[in-house]
Parts: sequence; structure tokens; C-alpha cells
Amino acid sequence: MIHGHIHESTRAQYWPLLQNNPRILNAGGDINSFDPVTFEEMLKNNNEHKEKASNAALQAQDPDGEAKSVSQTSSPDAEANTPEEP
Repeated sequence: MIHGHIHESTRAQYWPLLQNNPRILNAGGDINSFDPVTFEEMLKNNNEHKEKASNAALQAQDPDGEAKSVSQTSSPDAEANTPEEP
């Protein structure tokens, strides 16, 4: 399925469905550099976007493997309160 107009949103309730299904592709301009693309380019752009989103989600997890809340990951104070590694 090819869809569009969701922007680069990875916080939407439907994102896990899109991210985990390689047969669902976003044809939106923001994923595809606002240019017309071939199917192969759209596939590559989607895979890169999904990988980037997966990596960001992994980085948002704490050492115990539990996801941080949105307020913990977006607050400027959250970084200041993070203990430094030795």
C-alpha cells in the first residue's frame, strides 16, 4: 500500500503498523525530499526513514531497556539530570 500526507510523524498511534510492514510505503514529500521519485527511490527513502526512527526509539530507552516518557526525552533539564558516565 502506498500512502501519503502523514509527514514524518513517528508518534502517531498508527506508526508501529507502518514501521513494521515493509509493504506500506509513504509517498509523502517530506520522506522523498519533496521531489518526484521512482518506486525504487521511494522504497529506499522509506527504509531509511524507518531505520532512522527505530534508531531514535532505541536511543530514547534507558539502560534498563524501558522507554523514557516524552517529557524525559524532550525536556532540556532531562539531559542536565542524567548522570555522567565514568
